[in-house]
Amino acid sequence: MARLSEQLEEYDTRLHPRNLMCSALDKGMEEYKALYMSRVNARQQALITRYLCKAQPVNALASIALG
Repeated sequence: MARLSEQLEEYDTRLHPRNLMCSALDKGMEEYKALYMSRVNARQQALITRYLCKAQPVNALASIALG
């Protein structure tokens, strides 16, 4: 049984094309997620900026001072 465990460990640590592909997919997904989040954040920031530009400046400053 110990030999089977050793073989399974060795099998898991070898570089298989499937493992390489999963690694590449994980890296690609991380890059996509970062890009997506930066675009989401930019859009949210644009909406906030647009809202604050439309708000009366006195009210915006008062809410910042009180908030």
